[in-house]
Amino acid sequence: MTKQTNTNLYSDIRMTDSLERELLQRAMRDEIDAQRAEAMRATFRAISKGMNRAFKGVFNTIVEARKHQARAALRSTMARSANLHGKAV
Repeated sequence: MTKQTNTNLYSDIRMTDSLERELLQRAMRDEIDAQRAEAMRATFRAISKGMNRAFKGVFNTIVEARKHQARAALRSTMARSANLHGKAV
């Protein structure tokens, strides 16, 4: 082999190593990006689930308060009606 042939072979090997390194780095970056994206999706799902629970709790509290108000209003109306008609409730 001539010196030029050796130089070309070494150059090809270095270029191949460089390309392999670049491909490996890209694959690692892609994997890291995929893991980040999955972590973000999982975080969003957890936050969404927590918010749904919180809203459901608030909604149920409001519904219960409204039921209580409606019952109190009904009792009050019945008491006023009974008083008007002279009956005990």
